[in-house]
Amino acid sequence: MKELKEEVRNILMDNSMDILNKTKLIDEVERLGLHYFYDNEINELLSRIFQELSRNDFDVMNDYDLHNVASQFRLFREHGYKMPSGNVHFF
Repeated sequence: MKELKEEVRNILMDNSMDILNKTKLIDEVERLGLHYFYDNEINELLSRIFQELSRNDFDVMNDYDLHNVASQFRLFREHGYKMPSGNVHFF
């Protein structure tokens, strides 16, 4: 079990994964109820991802479908981030 926890921690902290897949992984870890093993890593990642998204006015989210935008919106809001609702366009 210790090895598996460390493997998930390494995947979470892998910088080669794009933002969308990283947030999907965080969501999956939380839905599995394993987030308490990785609270520090999740908080650090969400902070970095949110900063990166906000630096670019959340433009990258314009490439996502409605499901992915909604999932990221929910994930950030659940963690106390103020996601703007007016920057994403689907046309």
